[in-house]
Amino acid sequence: MNIPPLQFSERATAAVTVFAAFTVAQQGIQILHYSTLAIKGQLYGVHGQLIVIYDQMLRTDEVNVDVQLAALVASAIPLVSQLVTLTAQLPTTNNNATRVARMRIVANNALTTLESINP
Repeated sequence: MNIPPLQFSERATAAVTVFAAFTVAQQGIQILHYSTLAIKGQLYGVHGQLIVIYDQMLRTDEVNVDVQLAALVASAIPLVSQLVTLTAQLPTTNNNATRVARMRIVANNALTTLESINP
């Protein structure tokens, strides 16, 4: 029996994408040392704002979902773009090189996905 893949709504796709992005920000905060306080502070800001957007995405009402989602995606794109820039600046060591590389991939994919959502 062939079961077709589950189709996500644009709202679900956006929410999952923002969740992945704020998880990357959180991981970046955890691996940075005090020598990189500027990047760490920026990651804290991006992380906090993405959590707010994620919460709002989950709480959009069905009547105005397209309008609300468009506004939330539009506000998430610059934050995820900033996250892409910040992950590119993360220092790598032998201990975290693979983790940082994966964080960069997730951040880039999140930006691409959000830019493709057109509610």
